[in-house]
Amino acid sequence: MGLEVPRTGEQRGASDRERLESERGATTREGPVAREQKPSVPGASETVSAALFLICCTKHDHFGRSNVQARREQTGSMDIDNDPTVLLAGASGDTGRRVLYLLARSGLDVRAITTDPGNVGDLRRASADEVVVCDLFDRADAERAVSGVDLILTTVGSTPQEVFLADELVDGTGNINLVESAAAAGVERVVMESSLGVGGDRASAMARFFRLSIGPVVEAKTAAERAIRESGTDYTIFRPGVLTTGAATDDAQVASAESGLWGAVSRADVARLMVAAPFTPEATNRTLDVVRNPLLRNRSERIDWRHP
Repeated sequence: MGLEVPRTGEQRGASDRERLESERGATTREGPVAREQKPSVPGASETVSAALFLICCTKHDHFGRSNVQARREQTGSMDIDNDPTVLLAGASGDTGRRVLYLLARSGLDVRAITTDPGNVGDLRRASADEVVVCDLFDRADAERAVSGVDLILTTVGSTPQEVFLADELVDGTGNINLVESAAAAGVERVVMESSLGVGGDRASAMARFFRLSIGPVVEAKTAAERAIRESGTDYTIFRPGVLTTGAATDDAQVASAESGLWGAVSRADVARLMVAAPFTPEATNRTLDVVRNPLLRNRSERIDWRHP
């Protein structure tokens, strides 16, 4: 297959701190120091360029609000001084491990959830304050997981086998159970890692390609995004392009959904944005495309990201 299914689900494997340190890049409290990366591959047309990205990214692995009663419009952000408790769903996945690495250094209380009891020790060693073994397909498990938390970050995703064989995907059903349980429990904010191509997005050739190549994932994430917007809970949804394993650059382009952004972006950059979003007023109740493509810097929105 020309495009690898993302390994964003709960997977065991190499997750030592040395690897995370190298991928994270040099950082300050305000954000990572930008590091040079090879420029995006230009082409004669957007369609050709998008195809080249998919072929040339050797480490890519992406397969990829109105409430029913009343829409709650808020433009504020969470207050870090209130010491919010964070629930991280998908903590053992590729993006989730990077998110956990950042949360562990933020001083926030972190509850990590995993489907595999074998991951509990690794997550505790990665500085999760609490680890809960949880099946998000089980609504009761989801309700137990969200009890007492203020903020949810979800990076859950399906394995290649699940994408093409499973009757339902955690990208959809699991996230929906999590979001609906969160709304019932009064959770303040949900931040979700989604994908280009979700929600009818056809603004770029890459988005259209994702819709054709990983249709089940796109439809599942579309349903999850809809549930978030209808929940009445404040949210931020990120739709990254091709996900890579490179270091954080602090040079990602971010713009409103269906802006036409396309390209690759490191999971480390996505993780940094997810951790900052709850404390950034401009990200409240927004769905944002995110890539790193120097050709499209003029389309990027200037947002003052506030890292905990």
